[in-house]
Amino acid sequence: MDMSRSFISLQGVASPFFSELGQLLRNAGHKTHRINFCGGDWLLSLSELHTNFTGALSEWPAWLATELKRHQATDILLFGDCRAVHRAAVAVAKELKVRVFVFEEGYLRPDWVTLEVGGVNGFSGMDLMPETIWAWAEGHAACTNAVMHHGAGSNMASRAVYDIAYRLASAVMRWRFPNYQTHRPHNGVLEYAGLARRFGMKRWFEREAQVVTTKLLVANVPYFLFPLQLNADSQIRTHSSFADVLAAIECVLTSFQRADFCQASPPVTLLIKNHPLDTGLARYRSYVARRACELNLGDRVQFIEAGDLTLLLKHAQGVVLVNSTVGLTALSMNCPVYAMGKAIFNMHKLTDQGSLAAFWKRPTPPDANFVEAFVAYVKAHSQVTGDFYSRTGRKHAVLGSLQRLLEVAP
Repeated sequence: MDMSRSFISLQGVASPFFSELGQLLRNAGHKTHRINFCGGDWLLSLSELHTNFTGALSEWPAWLATELKRHQATDILLFGDCRAVHRAAVAVAKELKVRVFVFEEGYLRPDWVTLEVGGVNGFSGMDLMPETIWAWAEGHAACTNAVMHHGAGSNMASRAVYDIAYRLASAVMRWRFPNYQTHRPHNGVLEYAGLARRFGMKRWFEREAQVVTTKLLVANVPYFLFPLQLNADSQIRTHSSFADVLAAIECVLTSFQRADFCQASPPVTLLIKNHPLDTGLARYRSYVARRACELNLGDRVQFIEAGDLTLLLKHAQGVVLVNSTVGLTALSMNCPVYAMGKAIFNMHKLTDQGSLAAFWKRPTPPDANFVEAFVAYVKAHSQVTGDFYSRTGRKHAVLGSLQRLLEVAP
């Protein structure tokens, strides 16, 4: 009986990760095939068999169904399950009983990538019932304290080089893929101009964050941390009620203002930390400054572009976020967390399940034992060590992913 499988890869990350994984799958006796949607995909698929999809999104489901049957596909690989082409692909695969493996950035940071069957984040298929997690933890006590990462680290320079090459190839080959629409909200030129400005101001941002943090800690000012996510993050657009990050900021600012901390001495501060990869195009800093003034919050709202996250979490009264993975880091440090969106960690004994208004006054810390069990469970069921960009990180991630893929029965 032929036990070989047929893997169809859709869009992956802008790096050789999917190509390297495909090579190992072929070495193990399985078939692979890539489907490209843009010039960047094509560039990364040159070392393997591939087909270009150049039609409209409305044509995609029927076209994919034909391809899956033609290749006798058993499995689909994709990165990020919220892109329009991937949502449609998941539906087609379900109808044809083709298994879908979804990759994503790690739930745990750094040195981890996420790999689940069926979906990730808000679409995760993990059994996250507390009783299931407790039962698993009791049977795998050694795993809860095991060091399971290799410290590969993600090389930002490599990531930028791959991303630029991907975008350039997509621009040059636009004529070949006339119907392609990227999932990103801004074009590459604007984004990289914003990132270049951010890089140029890196030292200033770091000094500013250090000054703000030192003042808060020296004066023993109680503060809540609000880490922002990227505006293009599908976690915001798909797994929360907010249209964008600005809407989330508005919600938090108005709720903080209504909490009326004026009588506190020293007054409680809301510290908003921008995402390290934000391009600046949405102008969060100016928005926060204007709204803080209009809400008469004054210097009780501080905005920083950088900062030592571990130090900030260690001294924070609590963390308010939508569904950022910072939440898991905070929980691991026994810091109270309030999640406004759908997240795998947003549950009783982890995050505060009351109202945001109540959280400002009485933040509920997590159950440390359950946090330990939860993190170990998530590592074992969805995380692979490594990263998608650095050479060392990819090596670990490819080998770990191969093992995880082939553990699932054909």
